[in-house]
Amino acid sequence: MSASKTPSQADHDARFRQEVRDAFDVDISNISSEEDMRDQLTSSQSFSFRFIEDASRRLSAESESAQQCNLAAFSAKALAVGVCRDSIGRTALWSLREALETDDEAKAINLLPVTVVWIGQCGDHLLAFSAIYRSYEEPSKAHLLALGARAQRADIDQYGFSIKRWLLWRQRLQELSHNADAAVAKKAKQGFMSMIGCGSNLDCGVPGEAKFAEKLQAAMGEALLKSGKESVSGDDVDINVDWVD
Repeated sequence: MSASKTPSQADHDARFRQEVRDAFDVDISNISSEEDMRDQLTSSQSFSFRFIEDASRRLSAESESAQQCNLAAFSAKALAVGVCRDSIGRTALWSLREALETDDEAKAINLLPVTVVWIGQCGDHLLAFSAIYRSYEEPSKAHLLALGARAQRADIDQYGFSIKRWLLWRQRLQELSHNADAAVAKKAKQGFMSMIGCGSNLDCGVPGEAKFAEKLQAAMGEALLKSGKESVSGDDVDINVDWVD
């Protein structure tokens, strides 16, 4: 007998996955505190991770951007409260590799929104993994953990998280922030800005952050003098991502 699924089984699985995705979308809007997230996820921890890892790959192939972003937000919240940290960390690593280490420009742009969600929701946690060079020794997951083309050319030999890989991702967002498409450039800059302060948040010396912060403060000082206001914020300054160089 064939090991492949019958049409009825495949249809059932597809409906089930869609129902769970829809439920995740609703759950995200209903979660109001860390305690709620922890209670909900702890009760279904193993299922949550299996779904997250499987659905992330499927959604990537299907290019369902809104659902990808919701799933990433759900996963990032789980990671932030300490549920399935290594499992979801591995999924985040795979997601960032797919988006920021590929030479396929269209793919990178398509995955950019979900990448920004990961970084925006749990960037500090991802940097923390990078600072301790968190790696995953799982032969069965080798295809998920392999380095992308850009990482290979950068002579990165750490298959897990690393500061060098973190900087590669930041540089890629920096590059994409100069894209001719204004929407792409804006989204990439959003991701870059979420990354550029993570080192400061963790009191971790990340190359380029101090230089960027110094130039940002100088620009804000100039803006303050010109404005005549008592204070200004980063929103009052034309921030240049290349200040990091």
